[in-house]
Amino acid sequence: MPVQILIVEDQPITATDLEETLLNAGYGISGIARTYAEATEIARHKTVDVALVDVHLATAPDGIATARELLRIRHIPIIYLTNNTDKKTVERAKTTFPAAYLTKPFRSADVLIQIELAIQHVQRDQVGQPEAMPGELMLPFKNGLVRVALADICALEAAGNYTNVYLTASAQHRIFPGVSTEKSLLVTANLGLLSPYLPPHTFHKLSRSAFINLNCIERIEQQLVYMGRQQFSIPESGKRTLMARLTVIRSR
Repeated sequence: MPVQILIVEDQPITATDLEETLLNAGYGISGIARTYAEATEIARHKTVDVALVDVHLATAPDGIATARELLRIRHIPIIYLTNNTDKKTVERAKTTFPAAYLTKPFRSADVLIQIELAIQHVQRDQVGQPEAMPGELMLPFKNGLVRVALADICALEAAGNYTNVYLTASAQHRIFPGVSTEKSLLVTANLGLLSPYLPPHTFHKLSRSAFINLNCIERIEQQLVYMGRQQFSIPESGKRTLMARLTVIRSR
């Protein structure tokens, strides 16, 4: 049985486009709901593996409240669809721990990639994968996936619904042949979705929006950490934590 997806969208054209995209990709449709009541009714009586939820529905309760109730019925990945990125709405959405937050207009390829990652995340939890992460990741990039070794990731920085991944020189030359200037890999997944795949013994959460690979640190000066040609600000409250993870030889 294919993965079943619930579409919660009050715009008929958008809902139909999503349905067509998902069916063509081999997914099943649990149902299309326009309201909180329709969505929860489908979740109670049909199989739902993933929910695509429009944040702003025509009638109250809105999509975030709908997602919260869906999660009470069954623990499933929520992928939000919205044309609103104001801070208050985003903060409310974050309380439901969504798998992704896609801004309209979105590409069909981005929706499919986020669904695939959400399903992979659930499957990993179900089989009880040990904490040690594999040595390589297949990261969503443009319309496909790109292979990157964890050792080649120097830093990750949030960029809205995307993540900038900064690579070692050798990895950059492999992925971007012929490009001499330093170029980040813009991954079509948010930092929150990627962070569980980063081994904690190697990666350090520098701030809410950045992770760094401790093995890539070249130098630290005051409140800056340098990784190749990239530099990142160290939060005032985070420097002691970072220094505690390094072997520091002090002259006095």
